[in-house]
Amino acid sequence: MKKIVYFSILMLTLSSCNFTTSTHDKPENKPVKLVLTTSMLSDKKDHVCGMTLQEGQIADTTTYNSKVYGFCAASCKADFIKDPEAMLNK
Repeated sequence: MKKIVYFSILMLTLSSCNFTTSTHDKPENKPVKLVLTTSMLSDKKDHVCGMTLQEGQIADTTTYNSKVYGFCAASCKADFIKDPEAMLNK
């Protein structure tokens, strides 16, 4: 009889446990915002339009000859990629 009581208590205890993964273990699908600063760039100039870049104005970057160049808009980056040497010699 004791075995039945202990077995019943054990089964009741195990059945009350929650074997699902907690929400803390699940990755959240929140987008990560990358903050670009002028210290990440080789210089603070957008070589396509000539704009002096400031914090919060860097829309995109590209790497050319191991240097990182920043741009105020995606269109400036596209123009730079077409002919980087010409843009750097402006």
